[in-house]
Amino acid sequence: MTPAAASRARKIALAVAAGLLAALALYRWLGSREPPLPVRAGTSAPPPTAFETGPLGRPQPTPSPPVARPPDAATPRPRPSVFDFAMMTPPARTSAHKDEEQFPTTAWFTEEDLHHPERYFALAERMPELNRPEERHDTLEFFLAYRAKLARDLDAAGVRPDERQEILATVERYDSAIARLRTLIEGDR
Repeated sequence: MTPAAASRARKIALAVAAGLLAALALYRWLGSREPPLPVRAGTSAPPPTAFETGPLGRPQPTPSPPVARPPDAATPRPRPSVFDFAMMTPPARTSAHKDEEQFPTTAWFTEEDLHHPERYFALAERMPELNRPEERHDTLEFFLAYRAKLARDLDAAGVRPDERQEILATVERYDSAIARLRTLIEGDR
């Protein structure tokens, strides 16, 4: 047999085997009304059909023992209820969560930078685009909003002296930065 003929014969054999497997799977799928029972852990699947010899010494197939089905397999199972995720309400937003969104920090603008607004003016000396009137207005709005947050933090601090001192020092820095920025904005007009 030539190599080409052997290759062709092998391909035909594989195609026939694949077709038989597909036909068997289709037959079992169409013939089965119920899904197969799962094999429980610790038990084994029933052995394949054993052969016994008949009266003439020929092998006779013995039927497998019947598989016990759980009692609920015959009754239809109730369908699970449907949950509508659109009906869920979002979690309530706390003021801390709003502050995190309003005053984000990055790798180059850290939490420490939020406590030192005077760093803006040092940066504005190196970056002329920060001296434009619209940038100054945006910065003033940011400073005023953060100053209002500091006032809320001061109220929430209560009587804790260390925390109050730190917040009061930051408030003083923001008050002086706001006054300085307002002077620069007035000079622009």
